[in-house]
Amino acid sequence: MKAAPVVSCTPGQLQAWAALERRNQRCRANLTEFVREVVQDESGDPVDMNWPGHHVWHRHLDYCWSNGLRCLIMAPMSHGKSLSLVVGTSGP
Repeated sequence: MKAAPVVSCTPGQLQAWAALERRNQRCRANLTEFVREVVQDESGDPVDMNWPGHHVWHRHLDYCWSNGLRCLIMAPMSHGKSLSLVVGTSGP
């Protein structure tokens, strides 16, 4: 088995890598953070996740999935259900 190559980096590169790793960990642990970082609206801008209802939906979805339950969200049109819940939780 080959040894892994030694890679050197500057302190700035190391800090950038550490920041990226922290962001990745937040995204893995929190659906709202993942949607905020990854999902874009139709204009290519990050999805606005400032409405408190989005966080409640994500916590409800996490709770249901963690307990083997199905989740139903009912809300008016144009409130971000499809974008933050369907697109944000779709796998590859």
